[in-house]
Amino acid sequence: MKVAFLKPFVALLIAFVIFNSCDSTPAYTELPSGYKFRAIEAKGGKTPEVGDALLVEMKHYLGEDSLLFDSNKTNPGGFMLRTGISPDLMEALNMCGEGDSVQIQMSLQEYASLSGGMLPEGSDTTQKITWNLRVMEVNNESTMLENMILNQKEKEVKYINEHLVNNNLEAEHTEEGVYYIISEEGNGEYPQEGDSVFVNYAVTVMQTGELIDTSFEEIAKENNIHNPRRRGGYVPYGFVIGRPGVIPGWQIGVPKFSKGARGKLFVPSQYGYGARPRGPQIPANSTLMFEIEVVDIK
Repeated sequence: MKVAFLKPFVALLIAFVIFNSCDSTPAYTELPSGYKFRAIEAKGGKTPEVGDALLVEMKHYLGEDSLLFDSNKTNPGGFMLRTGISPDLMEALNMCGEGDSVQIQMSLQEYASLSGGMLPEGSDTTQKITWNLRVMEVNNESTMLENMILNQKEKEVKYINEHLVNNNLEAEHTEEGVYYIISEEGNGEYPQEGDSVFVNYAVTVMQTGELIDTSFEEIAKENNIHNPRRRGGYVPYGFVIGRPGVIPGWQIGVPKFSKGARGKLFVPSQYGYGARPRGPQIPANSTLMFEIEVVDIK
């Protein structure tokens, strides 16, 4: 009788031990800043030193599962946490190593202070925000920036060339890597530094295929983006060669077109809007394709 009674008890005890041993997630450590930190997976890789930045994949959650931010959507390939960020956050990041997966937890109020955001009146500022981070690289900030720019440029040049091959197009390119196709020659008068140039355009984000803006009214109507209240109307855009006011890709590429010329301009993100998203229509590292017409040069 005793043996029969003990068998189910022992089985239950073993199951209890196994169940609890499976939950190996470490407890949070509270830091002097008030943030909480834990390493989910520690690889023992390089840790940050003074002047280092971290390239990470990260997601921010409110509570258990309400996603606030996903770097894979805004910064595919990695989000750079640079020097000069909040000392409180840096305190936690200094505990990270290359290859680690970690969690950093803070209150909603601390999160708002960190991001510079305003909380709606009546918000529960004690709610918890959890950052899930995977550290991809730890390196000197300037070195990391150079590597990121170079890698991104190579990736986009490959992307542009694939587009050209797939669409049976031939293009020339500048030494910077801005590609252009002249489909209709102009009168031979090319814009020089200091000249005012007036250009009609239609711009598409190549990665999404979305036409996001145009000064050609017909194209706007055909693509259901016509805005009768468009500021200034549908007229050529004017700028001065060599002066601020347009993306560098235009300063580099437009002088390749003479007055009256039409064609395409392929602008890598380095010479467009760079590694920061420009609203929902222009993600970080967007390659831009412009249909352009040089209407006038003065």
